[in-house]
Amino acid sequence: MDFNELKENAEQICKELKDKAPADLSALALSLSAIIKMMITMVSGLMEQNEKQATTNSNLLGTIKDLQETIKELQRKLNMDSHNSSKPPSSDGYKKAKKDRSLREKTGRKTGGQKGHKGVNMKLPHEPDEVKIHLPEKCKTCPYLSSCTANGHVFECTEKRYVVEAVIKTNVIEHQIVKALDCPCGEVKLKGEFPENVKGYIQYGDSFTAISGLLSTFGAVSTERIQTLIDGMFNVSLSEGTICSMIKKCALKVKPVVQKIRECLIDSDVVNFDETGVRVEGSTQWVHNSSNEKYTYLTVNQKRGKIGIEDNGVITKFKGTAVHDCWGSYWKFDNVSHAVCCVHLLRELISISENNPSHIWANRLKNLLLTMKSAK
Repeated sequence: MDFNELKENAEQICKELKDKAPADLSALALSLSAIIKMMITMVSGLMEQNEKQATTNSNLLGTIKDLQETIKELQRKLNMDSHNSSKPPSSDGYKKAKKDRSLREKTGRKTGGQKGHKGVNMKLPHEPDEVKIHLPEKCKTCPYLSSCTANGHVFECTEKRYVVEAVIKTNVIEHQIVKALDCPCGEVKLKGEFPENVKGYIQYGDSFTAISGLLSTFGAVSTERIQTLIDGMFNVSLSEGTICSMIKKCALKVKPVVQKIRECLIDSDVVNFDETGVRVEGSTQWVHNSSNEKYTYLTVNQKRGKIGIEDNGVITKFKGTAVHDCWGSYWKFDNVSHAVCCVHLLRELISISENNPSHIWANRLKNLLLTMKSAK
Protein backbone atom coordinates (compact mmCIF):
# COMPACT_ATOMS: atom_id res chain seq x y z
CA MET A 1 0.00 0.00 0.00
CA ASP A 2 1.31 3.45 -1.04
CA PHE A 3 0.49 5.73 1.91
CA ASN A 4 1.65 8.90 0.09
CA GLU A 5 -0.84 8.25 -2.69
CA LEU A 6 -3.54 7.51 -0.11
CA LYS A 7 -2.74 10.75 1.70
CA GLU A 8 -2.99 12.75 -1.56
CA ASN A 9 -6.33 11.13 -2.42
CA ALA A 10 -7.67 11.91 1.07
CA GLU A 11 -6.55 15.54 0.79
CA GLN A 12 -8.21 15.82 -2.64
CA ILE A 13 -11.47 14.41 -1.30
CA CYS A 14 -11.41 16.73 1.75
CA LYS A 15 -10.74 19.73 -0.54
CA GLU A 16 -13.69 18.82 -2.72
CA LEU A 17 -15.90 18.45 0.36
CA LYS A 18 -14.76 21.86 1.63
CA ASP A 19 -15.49 23.54 -1.70
CA LYS A 20 -18.93 21.97 -1.98
CA ALA A 21 -19.90 22.21 1.68
CA PRO A 22 -21.76 25.19 3.11
CA ALA A 23 -19.76 27.82 5.02
CA ASP A 24 -20.78 26.40 8.41
CA LEU A 25 -19.45 22.91 7.44
CA SER A 26 -16.10 23.99 5.96
CA ALA A 27 -14.43 23.95 9.41
CA LEU A 28 -15.71 20.40 9.88
CA ALA A 29 -14.24 19.39 6.53
CA LEU A 30 -10.85 20.83 7.56
CA SER A 31 -10.98 18.92 10.87
CA LEU A 32 -11.87 15.71 9.04
CA SER A 33 -8.96 16.25 6.66
CA ALA A 34 -6.53 16.68 9.60
CA ILE A 35 -7.86 13.56 11.36
CA ILE A 36 -7.54 11.47 8.18
CA LYS A 37 -3.94 12.67 7.66
CA MET A 38 -3.10 11.84 11.27
CA MET A 39 -4.64 8.38 11.01
CA ILE A 40 -2.83 7.65 7.74
CA THR A 41 0.47 8.72 9.35
CA MET A 42 -0.18 6.51 12.40
CA VAL A 43 -1.15 3.50 10.25
CA SER A 44 1.93 4.06 8.11
CA GLY A 45 4.13 4.08 11.22
CA LEU A 46 2.46 0.98 12.60
CA MET A 47 2.87 -0.84 9.31
CA GLU A 48 6.57 0.08 9.23
CA GLN A 49 6.99 -1.13 12.84
CA ASN A 50 5.22 -4.39 11.97
CA GLU A 51 7.59 -4.97 9.07
CA LYS A 52 10.61 -4.35 11.31
CA GLN A 53 9.15 -6.61 14.00
CA ALA A 54 8.49 -9.34 11.44
CA THR A 55 12.10 -9.10 10.29
CA THR A 56 13.30 -9.22 13.91
CA ASN A 57 11.06 -12.21 14.63
CA SER A 58 12.38 -14.01 11.58
CA ASN A 59 15.97 -13.39 12.70
CA LEU A 60 15.12 -14.54 16.24
CA LEU A 61 13.53 -17.74 14.89
CA GLY A 62 16.70 -18.41 12.92
CA THR A 63 18.83 -17.78 16.01
CA ILE A 64 16.61 -20.03 18.13
CA LYS A 65 16.89 -22.78 15.51
CA ASP A 66 20.69 -22.44 15.47
CA LEU A 67 20.79 -22.53 19.28
CA GLN A 68 18.58 -25.62 19.33
CA GLU A 69 20.94 -27.35 16.91
CA THR A 70 23.93 -26.29 19.04
CA ILE A 71 22.28 -27.60 22.21
CA LYS A 72 21.44 -30.82 20.44
CA GLU A 73 25.05 -31.24 19.28
CA LEU A 74 26.41 -30.42 22.75
CA GLN A 75 24.00 -32.92 24.29
CA ARG A 76 25.12 -35.53 21.77
CA LYS A 77 28.77 -34.93 22.69
CA LEU A 78 27.91 -35.00 26.39
CA ASN A 79 26.25 -38.41 25.94
CA MET A 80 29.22 -39.84 24.04
CA ASP A 81 31.20 -42.60 25.72
CA SER A 82 32.85 -45.86 24.72
CA HIS A 83 29.56 -47.64 23.90
CA ASN A 84 28.28 -45.15 21.31
CA SER A 85 31.43 -43.59 19.84
CA SER A 86 35.08 -44.26 19.09
CA LYS A 87 36.15 -42.96 22.51
CA PRO A 88 38.19 -45.51 24.51
CA PRO A 89 36.76 -46.98 27.75
CA SER A 90 39.51 -45.19 29.69
CA SER A 91 37.88 -41.85 28.78
CA ASP A 92 34.59 -42.82 30.47
CA GLY A 93 35.95 -42.01 33.93
CA TYR A 94 33.28 -42.44 36.58
CA LYS A 95 30.61 -42.32 33.89
CA LYS A 96 30.70 -46.02 33.06
CA ALA A 97 28.42 -47.35 30.35
CA LYS A 98 25.43 -49.30 31.63
CA LYS A 99 25.67 -53.05 31.25
CA ASP A 100 22.43 -53.20 29.29
CA ARG A 101 24.05 -50.97 26.64
CA SER A 102 26.56 -53.66 25.69
CA LEU A 103 26.70 -54.69 22.04
CA ARG A 104 26.68 -58.31 23.19
CA GLU A 105 23.24 -59.84 22.82
CA LYS A 106 21.88 -62.04 25.63
CA THR A 107 21.93 -65.75 24.73
CA GLY A 108 19.86 -67.03 27.63
CA ARG A 109 22.62 -69.44 28.64
CA LYS A 110 23.97 -69.65 32.18
CA THR A 111 27.30 -68.07 33.04
CA GLY A 112 30.43 -70.25 33.20
CA GLY A 113 31.52 -73.23 31.14
CA GLN A 114 28.83 -74.62 28.83
CA LYS A 115 27.82 -78.25 28.49
CA GLY A 116 30.33 -80.14 26.36
CA HIS A 117 33.02 -77.53 26.96
CA LYS A 118 36.46 -79.09 27.31
CA GLY A 119 37.92 -77.90 30.58
CA VAL A 120 41.50 -76.73 30.99
CA ASN A 121 43.44 -77.61 34.15
CA MET A 122 46.83 -76.56 35.44
CA LYS A 123 49.73 -78.68 34.24
CA LEU A 124 53.08 -79.35 35.85
CA PRO A 125 55.83 -77.60 33.86
CA HIS A 126 58.26 -80.45 34.67
CA GLU A 127 58.99 -83.17 37.22
CA PRO A 128 59.16 -82.01 40.87
CA ASP A 129 62.45 -80.43 41.97
CA GLU A 130 61.70 -81.15 45.62
CA VAL A 131 59.59 -83.75 47.42
CA LYS A 132 58.23 -83.15 50.91
CA ILE A 133 56.89 -86.18 52.83
CA HIS A 134 54.23 -85.59 55.46
CA LEU A 135 54.17 -88.36 58.10
CA PRO A 136 51.37 -88.97 60.60
CA GLU A 137 51.77 -86.68 63.61
CA LYS A 138 52.13 -89.61 66.07
CA CYS A 139 54.89 -91.21 63.98
CA LYS A 140 57.01 -88.05 64.12
CA THR A 141 57.73 -88.66 67.85
CA CYS A 142 57.81 -92.45 67.71
CA PRO A 143 61.13 -94.07 68.78
CA TYR A 144 60.80 -96.56 65.87
CA LEU A 145 60.60 -93.85 63.17
CA SER A 146 64.12 -94.45 61.85
CA SER A 147 63.68 -98.18 61.48
CA CYS A 148 60.24 -97.79 59.91
CA THR A 149 61.60 -95.30 57.41
CA ALA A 150 64.54 -97.55 56.56
CA ASN A 151 62.28 -100.56 56.16
CA GLY A 152 60.63 -99.12 53.04
CA HIS A 153 57.40 -101.10 53.47
CA VAL A 154 55.87 -99.36 56.49
CA PHE A 155 54.86 -96.10 54.82
CA GLU A 156 53.02 -95.71 51.50
CA CYS A 157 52.05 -92.54 49.61
CA THR A 158 48.28 -92.39 49.26
CA GLU A 159 47.83 -88.91 47.70
CA LYS A 160 49.97 -86.29 45.99
CA ARG A 161 49.51 -82.56 45.65
CA TYR A 162 51.75 -80.06 43.89
CA VAL A 163 52.65 -76.39 44.45
CA VAL A 164 54.35 -74.55 41.58
CA GLU A 165 56.61 -71.81 42.92
CA ALA A 166 58.61 -69.14 41.10
CA VAL A 167 62.27 -69.11 42.11
CA ILE A 168 63.93 -65.70 41.82
CA LYS A 169 67.64 -65.69 42.47
CA THR A 170 70.84 -64.10 41.22
CA ASN A 171 73.39 -66.40 39.62
CA VAL A 172 76.97 -65.01 39.67
CA ILE A 173 79.36 -66.67 37.21
CA GLU A 174 83.10 -66.18 37.72
CA HIS A 175 85.22 -66.41 34.58
CA GLN A 176 88.91 -67.24 35.07
CA ILE A 177 91.69 -67.34 32.52
CA VAL A 178 94.69 -69.51 33.34
CA LYS A 179 98.14 -69.89 31.91
CA ALA A 180 100.40 -72.93 31.86
CA LEU A 181 103.39 -72.54 34.16
CA ASP A 182 105.11 -75.81 33.29
CA CYS A 183 104.01 -77.24 29.96
CA PRO A 184 105.31 -80.78 29.24
CA CYS A 185 105.20 -79.91 25.52
CA GLY A 186 107.69 -77.07 26.01
CA GLU A 187 105.19 -74.25 25.25
CA VAL A 188 106.04 -71.09 27.20
CA LYS A 189 103.11 -68.77 26.37
CA LEU A 190 99.97 -70.78 26.92
CA LYS A 191 97.16 -68.61 28.31
CA GLY A 192 93.38 -68.79 28.10
CA GLU A 193 91.08 -66.01 26.86
CA PHE A 194 87.80 -64.61 28.11
CA PRO A 195 84.72 -65.22 25.92
CA GLU A 196 84.03 -62.39 23.49
CA ASN A 197 80.89 -61.28 25.34
CA VAL A 198 82.70 -61.04 28.71
CA LYS A 199 84.36 -57.63 28.48
CA GLY A 200 84.10 -55.90 31.88
CA TYR A 201 85.37 -56.76 35.33
CA ILE A 202 81.74 -56.92 36.45
CA GLN A 203 78.89 -56.86 33.94
CA TYR A 204 75.25 -57.90 33.68
CA GLY A 205 74.31 -60.94 31.64
CA ASP A 206 71.82 -61.30 28.79
CA SER A 207 69.05 -62.33 31.20
CA PHE A 208 68.89 -58.80 32.63
CA THR A 209 68.93 -57.38 29.09
CA ALA A 210 65.97 -59.59 28.15
CA ILE A 211 64.03 -58.71 31.33
CA SER A 212 64.61 -54.97 30.81
CA GLY A 213 63.54 -55.18 27.16
CA LEU A 214 60.36 -57.13 27.97
CA LEU A 215 59.35 -54.85 30.84
CA SER A 216 59.93 -51.72 28.75
CA THR A 217 58.20 -52.78 25.52
CA PHE A 218 55.72 -55.56 26.25
CA GLY A 219 55.06 -54.38 29.80
CA ALA A 220 55.18 -50.62 29.06
CA VAL A 221 57.11 -50.06 32.31
CA SER A 222 59.23 -46.91 32.78
CA THR A 223 63.01 -47.17 33.22
CA GLU A 224 62.68 -45.88 36.77
CA ARG A 225 60.26 -48.66 37.68
CA ILE A 226 62.37 -51.28 35.89
CA GLN A 227 65.25 -50.12 38.06
CA THR A 228 63.11 -50.56 41.21
CA LEU A 229 61.74 -53.98 40.17
CA ILE A 230 65.14 -55.48 39.35
CA ASP A 231 66.66 -54.10 42.55
CA GLY A 232 63.79 -55.53 44.60
CA MET A 233 63.77 -58.98 42.99
CA PHE A 234 67.47 -59.61 42.38
CA ASN A 235 69.27 -57.13 44.65
CA VAL A 236 71.02 -55.74 41.55
CA SER A 237 71.27 -51.96 41.03
CA LEU A 238 71.02 -50.94 37.36
CA SER A 239 71.36 -47.31 36.32
CA GLU A 240 68.72 -45.87 33.98
CA GLY A 241 71.44 -45.37 31.37
CA THR A 242 72.32 -49.07 31.53
CA ILE A 243 68.65 -50.03 31.20
CA CYS A 244 68.29 -47.78 28.12
CA SER A 245 71.38 -49.41 26.60
CA MET A 246 69.91 -52.85 27.25
CA ILE A 247 66.61 -51.88 25.60
CA LYS A 248 68.50 -50.52 22.59
CA LYS A 249 70.44 -53.79 22.38
CA CYS A 250 67.16 -55.74 22.35
CA ALA A 251 65.80 -53.44 19.64
CA LEU A 252 68.80 -54.14 17.40
CA LYS A 253 68.36 -57.88 17.95
CA VAL A 254 64.69 -57.93 16.89
CA LYS A 255 64.98 -55.35 14.09
CA PRO A 256 65.21 -57.93 11.25
CA VAL A 257 62.14 -59.78 12.61
CA VAL A 258 60.16 -56.53 12.94
CA GLN A 259 60.96 -55.60 9.33
CA LYS A 260 59.87 -59.07 8.21
CA ILE A 261 56.53 -58.58 10.04
CA ARG A 262 56.07 -55.26 8.22
CA GLU A 263 56.73 -56.94 4.84
CA CYS A 264 54.26 -59.75 5.62
CA LEU A 265 51.56 -57.18 6.40
CA ILE A 266 52.24 -55.28 3.17
CA ASP A 267 51.78 -58.52 1.22
CA SER A 268 48.51 -59.40 3.05
CA ASP A 269 45.02 -59.13 1.54
CA VAL A 270 43.38 -57.46 4.57
CA VAL A 271 45.05 -55.30 7.25
CA ASN A 272 43.52 -53.45 10.21
CA PHE A 273 44.72 -49.90 10.89
CA ASP A 274 44.23 -47.91 14.07
CA GLU A 275 45.91 -45.33 16.30
CA THR A 276 45.83 -44.60 20.03
CA GLY A 277 47.31 -41.91 22.26
CA VAL A 278 50.25 -42.62 24.55
CA ARG A 279 52.30 -40.50 26.94
CA VAL A 280 55.94 -40.17 25.87
CA GLU A 281 58.23 -38.08 28.07
CA GLY A 282 55.31 -36.02 29.37
CA SER A 283 53.62 -35.31 26.03
CA THR A 284 50.91 -37.09 24.04
CA GLN A 285 52.09 -39.02 21.02
CA TRP A 286 50.40 -41.67 18.88
CA VAL A 287 50.92 -45.41 18.50
CA HIS A 288 50.04 -46.39 14.92
CA ASN A 289 48.97 -50.01 14.51
CA SER A 290 48.94 -52.21 11.41
CA SER A 291 47.80 -55.76 12.10
CA ASN A 292 45.96 -58.87 10.99
CA GLU A 293 45.22 -62.24 12.64
CA LYS A 294 48.92 -63.22 12.51
CA TYR A 295 51.06 -60.08 12.71
CA THR A 296 51.14 -56.75 14.56
CA TYR A 297 53.38 -53.83 13.62
CA LEU A 298 53.49 -50.76 15.91
CA THR A 299 55.23 -47.40 15.51
CA VAL A 300 55.12 -44.16 17.54
CA ASN A 301 54.79 -40.69 16.03
CA GLN A 302 54.01 -37.19 17.30
CA LYS A 303 51.25 -36.88 14.68
CA ARG A 304 47.97 -38.78 14.62
CA GLY A 305 46.99 -37.96 11.04
CA LYS A 306 48.41 -38.66 7.58
CA ILE A 307 52.04 -37.95 8.56
CA GLY A 308 51.97 -40.46 11.43
CA ILE A 309 50.15 -43.08 9.31
CA GLU A 310 52.70 -42.72 6.51
CA ASP A 311 55.55 -43.02 9.03
CA ASN A 312 54.19 -46.45 10.01
CA GLY A 313 55.12 -47.51 6.49
CA VAL A 314 52.53 -50.22 5.83
CA ILE A 315 49.53 -48.51 4.22
CA THR A 316 51.69 -46.54 1.74
CA LYS A 317 52.85 -49.80 0.08
CA PHE A 318 49.73 -51.85 0.80
CA LYS A 319 47.42 -52.80 -2.09
CA GLY A 320 44.69 -54.79 -0.31
CA THR A 321 41.69 -53.88 1.86
CA ALA A 322 42.36 -51.44 4.72
CA VAL A 323 39.94 -51.82 7.65
CA HIS A 324 39.77 -48.70 9.85
CA ASP A 325 37.50 -46.70 12.16
CA CYS A 326 36.52 -44.11 9.52
CA TRP A 327 39.18 -41.64 10.78
CA GLY A 328 39.38 -39.03 8.01
CA SER A 329 43.12 -39.36 7.40
CA TYR A 330 42.77 -42.96 6.16
CA TRP A 331 40.51 -41.90 3.29
CA LYS A 332 43.41 -39.87 1.83
CA PHE A 333 45.08 -43.10 0.67
CA ASP A 334 43.64 -44.13 -2.70
CA ASN A 335 46.02 -47.04 -3.27
CA VAL A 336 43.86 -49.31 -1.06
CA SER A 337 40.29 -50.55 -0.85
CA HIS A 338 38.54 -49.20 2.25
CA ALA A 339 36.40 -51.08 4.78
CA VAL A 340 34.93 -49.50 7.92
CA CYS A 341 35.08 -51.40 11.22
CA CYS A 342 31.58 -52.73 12.03
CA VAL A 343 32.03 -52.14 15.77
CA HIS A 344 32.51 -48.43 15.11
CA LEU A 345 29.49 -48.43 12.79
CA LEU A 346 27.39 -50.00 15.55
CA ARG A 347 28.54 -47.37 18.05
CA GLU A 348 27.59 -44.57 15.63
CA LEU A 349 24.18 -46.17 15.05
CA ILE A 350 23.61 -46.46 18.80
CA SER A 351 24.50 -42.78 19.17
CA ILE A 352 21.98 -41.82 16.46
CA SER A 353 19.25 -43.94 18.09
CA GLU A 354 19.84 -42.41 21.53
CA ASN A 355 20.09 -38.80 20.40
CA ASN A 356 17.51 -38.94 17.58
CA PRO A 357 14.79 -41.45 18.55
CA SER A 358 12.75 -40.52 15.47
CA HIS A 359 15.44 -42.02 13.20
CA ILE A 360 14.14 -45.61 13.35
CA TRP A 361 16.38 -46.59 10.41
CA ALA A 362 19.40 -46.56 12.74
CA ASN A 363 18.05 -49.41 14.89
CA ARG A 364 17.03 -51.33 11.79
CA LEU A 365 20.51 -51.04 10.29
CA LYS A 366 22.11 -52.03 13.62
CA ASN A 367 19.93 -55.16 13.78
CA LEU A 368 20.80 -55.95 10.17
CA LEU A 369 24.54 -55.76 10.85
CA LEU A 370 24.21 -58.00 13.94
CA THR A 371 22.09 -60.48 12.00
CA MET A 372 24.68 -60.58 9.21
CA LYS A 373 27.42 -61.19 11.79
CA SER A 374 25.42 -63.99 13.40
CA ALA A 375 24.77 -65.58 10.01
CA LYS A 376 28.45 -65.38 9.10
